[in-house]
Amino acid sequence: MILSFLKHTDSKRLILIFTGWGTGPELYTGLDIPGWDVAVAFKINNDRFDSSRLNQYDTIYLFAWSLGVYMADRLLDPERITRAFAINGTVTPVSDDTGIPVAIFEGTARNLNPANLTKFRRRTMPDAATFRAIFPEEPSTVMASCLARELENVIGWTSGSDSGHQPRIKWNRAYISQSDRIFPPQNLERAWRGCGTETISMEGAHFIDIPALIRSVIADTSVVSSRFAKAADTYDSHALPQQMIALRLASLLRQHLPASPRRVLEIGPGTGFLTREWSRLFHPEYADFVDLTDVGPFHTAPSESYAVTDAEEWIAVKAADVTTPKYDVILSSSVIQWFADIPVFIHNAARLLQPNGIMAISTFLPGNLSELDVLRPAPLLYPDVESLTMALHKAGLKSLVIERNEIRMEFASRRHLLMHLKHTGVAGSQTNGTRLSPSADFSKLTYLPVYILATKS
Repeated sequence: MILSFLKHTDSKRLILIFTGWGTGPELYTGLDIPGWDVAVAFKINNDRFDSSRLNQYDTIYLFAWSLGVYMADRLLDPERITRAFAINGTVTPVSDDTGIPVAIFEGTARNLNPANLTKFRRRTMPDAATFRAIFPEEPSTVMASCLARELENVIGWTSGSDSGHQPRIKWNRAYISQSDRIFPPQNLERAWRGCGTETISMEGAHFIDIPALIRSVIADTSVVSSRFAKAADTYDSHALPQQMIALRLASLLRQHLPASPRRVLEIGPGTGFLTREWSRLFHPEYADFVDLTDVGPFHTAPSESYAVTDAEEWIAVKAADVTTPKYDVILSSSVIQWFADIPVFIHNAARLLQPNGIMAISTFLPGNLSELDVLRPAPLLYPDVESLTMALHKAGLKSLVIERNEIRMEFASRRHLLMHLKHTGVAGSQTNGTRLSPSADFSKLTYLPVYILATKS
């Protein structure tokens, strides 16, 4: 396959798209999320892939569509993929049970000509207008012949040693369009059953707006920052769950606090819920704060510093700098769920801890704010306890506390709930361009926080 970079900087984060049969990078040229590079793999002309071009990236989010799911699973090193999303495709694309029925797949390859290719493409689209926009020109005989060979390649690979192929990559989520006329939806559902992959059922055709889906999965830090900044004046009076979470985290910290911490780092202090609580427990000489927006001053220490930046990038740079002073305590409350790579963040934070230093963080578990799933095509991916525990272990940290909780909020009406979201900014960048389902229960919210305290031995 061919790899084309649409955005290539010195970033450590990559959006990697394995596109479907007969489509290329042109579908993704407008995709630009701050802090992320973008690359598209296309053209199923061989089973080779130059993975060395991915070596600069620590975090890779894979989005694979249609036959791209099979090709990505076949060609990529699973260990390099941070998160993987399958869109209307399976790792067994030529299958009566878990892919495109064999007779249809083989018949398409055998009988492909410009007219049949046009019919096939039209079947992938939700409507005529989208079809004309994506494929404005009639296909040629040469194009049809080349694309037929690509299908024959897949038939050959799947009929050989790949027959009965199980996923190599840990696919976090599979999207299934209920009006897909290429991969039968029931086959998609069957393919992902029992794989440990979350499935998301969607309305729509085989082709979907993948850039929009990507934007719903990856938090745009500029949008998140803007929404929290707008909510700053109303946050404290409406963010009761966040306040309760900060109080509980501080209470747990009190039980395991090292003696007289000299240097403290807080990630994402916001309006200072957690800051006010820990400053009642101890008074360090140095306190550093990192947030996407201007915060403070908090007057917690004789020497304070404030960085307005992406905390993941900031802490990665500091961790790589051997001259950076180490911290006795690193804290963060209700923030890291927005991060692109939580295990990498934990690893870097651990490198900045003094021996016997404490990391005290809270985040949220899968199912958090599940009531909002009606607002977004792709619910935010939250880490589970197992992955968090593994990340602590790999970072050389010993867990002291891992505590789960549930906070339920009930509202008088949808309007009151929406005002809560607006005045706290907790919906982040996830709800743009969405509509409420009339049948949805939209009068309550359920927060599922998890509290983690760990120490560096």
